Amino acid sequence: MAVKSRAQARRRATISDVAAAAGVSRTTVSLVLADHPRITEPTKRLVRDALADLGYVYNRAAKAVRSGRSSLLGLLVTDIRNPFFAELTMAVNRAIEDSDTSTVLGFSFGSRERETRLALSLIENLLGGVILLPTPDSTAADLACLNGPVPLVQLLRQVPGLESDYVGVDNLGSGRLLGEHLAAVGVGSAMLVGERRSTQFDDRLAGLSEPLGRDVSPVLGGAPGIRAALADRHPDAVVTYNDTHLVSVLHALRDAGLEPGRDVALASFDDTPLSSEVSPAVTSVDHHAAELAEHAVRLLFERADDPSRDWQRITVPGTLAVRESTRLRP
Repeated sequence: MAVKSRAQARRRATISDVAAAAGVSRTTVSLVLADHPRITEPTKRLVRDALADLGYVYNRAAKAVRSGRSSLLGLLVTDIRNPFFAELTMAVNRAIEDSDTSTVLGFSFGSRERETRLALSLIENLLGGVILLPTPDSTAADLACLNGPVPLVQLLRQVPGLESDYVGVDNLGSGRLLGEHLAAVGVGSAMLVGERRSTQFDDRLAGLSEPLGRDVSPVLGGAPGIRAALADRHPDAVVTYNDTHLVSVLHALRDAGLEPGRDVALASFDDTPLSSEVSPAVTSVDHHAAELAEHAVRLLFERADDPSRDWQRITVPGTLAVRESTRLRP
């Protein structure tokens, strides 16, 4: 076993220290760190033992400065209180686990100013690319620091004027898919509950309205909004824009004397685990977080390899998971 000298104990171990301890060249140590296939397994074990004994830590920041490429990926999202954003965050980390890449996670909490500061910080710290889930109010001017220096993929929302690859869901198609199901089970009127209006909200609303007709109304403000709306009328169906307010909407319906799945249909978008865990289990449109993440990571790596290629826009269609909440009984 290699033993640290006093000098080594006082400073960070280097590749030269590891090479001397293992009895190999510096080049061999570098190739082992890169897991190069030309190095035999016995040599890799020898070098890795020396790495562990000396407490060597690979200085990826120094490598990034030398090569101009970083193995750190920035993931900048609004927050993870939305269950689907949490699913996406985990899915991105799963999508990169075989790529020798790590993520740096930042939250804008819906603030344009905070998002701008975090974006600049990510660029300043030599990240190799950024996956951005923008705030609904983000502007290209706010995020000018992302326009060119590193590969960028916008996820779910696209900032007007900010050029980059994009991966999102077909919100209009998802609304239409759910609307067709609701029409088939006899729903004539519906409310779409969300926190605020956005392009994505309006697309889902328009999709729902195509098969259901004009009697589909937006209800803003989450659970308080639906409570106020139910005081005036009882629709055939209530749809939540995402699963963030699903539990509170369930309570609001029951407080109004309406049992989901019996007196009123209840449905949602994104199909996070919450949709199937509440009672009754809720019909939802699955937006495939894992597929979105895999596309985003692939586009980021492809952009790093070929910065001059054309921008790509990928839209993932949703699929419907039908559950008890829309199986209305007389």
